[in-house]
Amino acid sequence: MTEGRGVAHFLFEDGAAASKALGNAGITVGRVREVVLLPLKQAVPGQLGILTGRMADAGVNIETLYSDHDHRLVLVTDRPEAAQRVADLWACS
Repeated sequence: MTEGRGVAHFLFEDGAAASKALGNAGITVGRVREVVLLPLKQAVPGQLGILTGRMADAGVNIETLYSDHDHRLVLVTDRPEAAQRVADLWACS
């Protein structure tokens, strides 16, 4: 709950098109945000802590974190470009 209202996050390939369709259906869209998607190695413990530490070291604040149904971590951050750079380096390691 945020200020007495339910808030939901949805992941769409085309946020602008999804927002328009939802608006046309009478559903209020609070915001469309860019996200960073990255896989985690499911069998390796401690990855989330290492990754979030790297984001912090890069000056990135994670505002929302969840996973999709394709085994990827979804990050909504205050600096998506910087977060993507960290994610790109993470994917190469």
